[in-house]
Amino acid sequence: MKRWLMLVGVAVAQLEAAQSSTLSGVIPRELGSVSYVAWISADADQDDISCAVDAADVWRCERVPAGARGLVAIVGANGEVAAVPAGYGGAAGSSLVGAWGRIVRLTAGGAGPDDLHDIAASAWKPERPPTRASTRRFSPIPETGVTVVRVGPTAFWVTGGAADPDAFVRFDGPAIATLRVSTSLLAGGPPDMPVFVMAEAPSVLTGRVIDRHGQDVEHVTVELWEPVPSDADKSPEHVDLWIRRATALTDSQGVFLFERVASGGYQLAAMDAARGRATTVVYANTAPVVLRLEPPASAIGRVLRRGLPVGRARVRFVPDAIALSASSDPGIHLSEEAVTAEDGRFVLNLPPSHAGVVQILTPEGQSFRVALPAAPNLREMALGDIALPEPKHVTVRLLDPRRCELTAVGPVGALGLTIVRANPGAPFVYWLDLPEPGLWMLSARCDDRDYAVEPPAITLAGDALEATFDVRIPG
Repeated sequence: MKRWLMLVGVAVAQLEAAQSSTLSGVIPRELGSVSYVAWISADADQDDISCAVDAADVWRCERVPAGARGLVAIVGANGEVAAVPAGYGGAAGSSLVGAWGRIVRLTAGGAGPDDLHDIAASAWKPERPPTRASTRRFSPIPETGVTVVRVGPTAFWVTGGAADPDAFVRFDGPAIATLRVSTSLLAGGPPDMPVFVMAEAPSVLTGRVIDRHGQDVEHVTVELWEPVPSDADKSPEHVDLWIRRATALTDSQGVFLFERVASGGYQLAAMDAARGRATTVVYANTAPVVLRLEPPASAIGRVLRRGLPVGRARVRFVPDAIALSASSDPGIHLSEEAVTAEDGRFVLNLPPSHAGVVQILTPEGQSFRVALPAAPNLREMALGDIALPEPKHVTVRLLDPRRCELTAVGPVGALGLTIVRANPGAPFVYWLDLPEPGLWMLSARCDDRDYAVEPPAITLAGDALEATFDVRIPG
């Protein structure tokens, strides 16, 4: 099967007459041989309906009451499932084929029966960055490998194929707390065995953000993190993976709140580039939380060029690529950039992790990197006067009789890359003013087409003020 989850067209399943007691349809070709056929009611009370394979490619359900709501599950010999929803919002619908399928029913639980209205269900998974395998805090994104179909006011058919191991189905409603069910749990049982999810009365989690002096802090972003479903039974102190539940912004009194919170443990994180950060573990239905911001460390200095101050230069922290890749929380490596004043001075707020360098970018495109002092506990790191070196003048000779545009990107191996476009000189000669030494990748665009260059990169020595390279365009 090229993909586990597909819409195979409208099944021929139909009620043979308004009062007919028979529901039948064609077995989807993707299913292969059939193990059994079952009627799954959308309501708590199962109907007395008998289903079976009537012919080689036909299934049939007998004694179907008029107005019955539910779905027909056709289970293949290898465990895959085709489901035909029927009765809710119309007659029989399209057939869905998946590697697994399960009916989920919401029950009142801690909420009132009248609170189970306007329920929405959707499938989500953690957004796992491909270059940061150690990340432990994720944003949620839709899980396209799982489909959720409503078959009743509080009943949903969930089906899919190979999904993220921490994927989940989220249930939302205006009068209940937001709930989650792991898709791994749903995929682990027979399709005609319902999974009951008890709704909860919604809680409100509120708090206040203050600075180090106890003053209210407005317009600070507060994030609410919850464990991935596989860690939901752990205490927050022992949770391995977190997924962002919601964000809020503090008001003029520093107050924030999150609504429709379910029971359990959470993590709150307040972040402001200039005023600091704070995190704490909380439980639903607790007293208002106070988050005290810890101010960030800062780097101060002055940027000069030929002895004169450089104003309007961008100053930013560039994290070490290896440290960022190995980090469990990339947020501790990121901060907002600063801009030098007319006298060249700047104050750059640093992130909690100082593994990296300070990069200076002038309005003319010149770039320079400055190492931070090896004293991570300092609250203020004085970099002093930073004298920008002259750019490296590079001549590139193209050994092909073509008129092209050349571009250099680098230095490779560090974050904060710079793009430099070459200026044409004599025929087939190009000039580049590279702001930093290191390895620079070259590319060419000739006659509205992009070409690779040989060699694909040039290496500029740190002590070189000028250099010349010969390149060609293969083919």
